[in-house]
Amino acid sequence: MKMETETPTRRTSRRTSTALPGALLVVTALLCAFMLLRHDLASLVVVQAPAPPPPVQINVFVNVPEAQMDDSQTSLVGPDDQDESSDGPTSLGYPIEVFARGNRTIFAMESLHNGMLFVVALGKDGQLWHSYQELPSAKWKDWAPLTSFCPNATDARRLCKFDADPNIGKNADGRLEIFARFEENLDLWQMHQTDPNDPTSWSHPREGSCVDQDQDTSIWHCLEPGMPDVQTTASYWIIDSPVFPTSDISVLRNETSGKLQVYFRNFEGHLYMVEQIEAGASDQYTVPRVIAPELIFI
Repeated sequence: MKMETETPTRRTSRRTSTALPGALLVVTALLCAFMLLRHDLASLVVVQAPAPPPPVQINVFVNVPEAQMDDSQTSLVGPDDQDESSDGPTSLGYPIEVFARGNRTIFAMESLHNGMLFVVALGKDGQLWHSYQELPSAKWKDWAPLTSFCPNATDARRLCKFDADPNIGKNADGRLEIFARFEENLDLWQMHQTDPNDPTSWSHPREGSCVDQDQDTSIWHCLEPGMPDVQTTASYWIIDSPVFPTSDISVLRNETSGKLQVYFRNFEGHLYMVEQIEAGASDQYTVPRVIAPELIFI
């Protein structure tokens, strides 16, 4: 009986000693895995995308004379905006940006009566801007607006807005004339120098003819009372026939007659011309006429 009781005891003892090391191995493996996981979690580095740079503010200053500003315009040029190394206002060390970027601006140039140069171009705001050389230093003046308001019968303070490069003609007496197409009506406007010795003396811009007609009522809205054919040169430079150029214009002075002539392509593709009624008289030009009826400029 003694032998029978001891034998099972020994067997039980053997089973226990065999199972215990296996359990320890499992626990040990779990502890190791936990420690490795904890180490990995602690060593993780969170990478964030770099913060975007702060926005850069670029101020563009345009010096518009107060006399040529309406109530909705505000001059952005203050005393602190002047660059001492330059006559004009600057922003971030750069000159004022007057013209559209890219190779799109065509500068019209002509010599003044005193031999100095005069230049005019279409600004990015739709106005005509100009500069010229001064005597006796031949130093160039800062860019300044040559135009401001282009009134019609319903809006005396309508801002000029041209959409094509201007061109210049020169009369025999030295006075310059400038022509440019107006965006709203697509017709040609003119202004002329009133004193050949003063590059700042200019007439107000004039439309070729009255073209503002109410399409619903057929009522004309001209600067002066009445129909387009009774208007005067105080308001228009052709009177009863507008100029609608669909190309850049060319301005010449006829060597024989001495008259300024303006050449342009019209809507149907023909080459047209208008010229001064009297040589050197800037107030009125002839109605447009076809120059090359057999040739189509398309």
